[in-house]
Amino acid sequence: MTTLPDDLGTGPATPADRPAAAPFPVVVLDASGHVVDVNAPAAALLPDARPGEPLTTPAWLAEAHRSPGAAPSGPVGDRFYAATASPLDGGLTAWWLRDETVQRTLTAELEAERRRTRFLAEASSALLASLNLERCMEVTARLAAEHLADAAVVIAQTGARRLPVVVRDQHGRVTRSSVAAAPESVPGLDEALQGFPPVPPRWIDPAAAP
Repeated sequence: MTTLPDDLGTGPATPADRPAAAPFPVVVLDASGHVVDVNAPAAALLPDARPGEPLTTPAWLAEAHRSPGAAPSGPVGDRFYAATASPLDGGLTAWWLRDETVQRTLTAELEAERRRTRFLAEASSALLASLNLERCMEVTARLAAEHLADAAVVIAQTGARRLPVVVRDQHGRVTRSSVAAAPESVPGLDEALQGFPPVPPRWIDPAAAP
């Protein structure tokens, strides 16, 4: 990841810190929010940022310049940037933009994996706590509705003529019943009861559930 100069934001910038010398986008604004200068990377990233005109895009950067506070960040096109302010002589401010798209993507992927791990740990612990079929079906329906979907229908494989069913709806209500429908009449159910990979949900019509 690109790093900023060690003294960035701690005092007036030196000539070497001016936009033209920066390897990443830098926009210089005056106190009123008008663009004073942009370097080549910034001109390519923000074509509407023209010297002499007020900065309007990205809106989050313009707002941060008007109301200084926490370090601003936001989207620019399909990328995500964070901005750091550095004071310049004459009351000007240089905004240094660094691309954090990859970092945010990796952070989101890491958090998704952590949620998946927590879910698997919770599911394993809850299911191992009971060997009762009905209780396990209820737990499965609850976990699925809480972590994977808005509601869940759990159907167990038994040797009986009727299949036990547990439904947990979007309001958290649990109902139990049994159906005599053949598993093959429900898309993906026959394969799931045999241990095969499930049919992608987008292929299943909710109306086909028993």
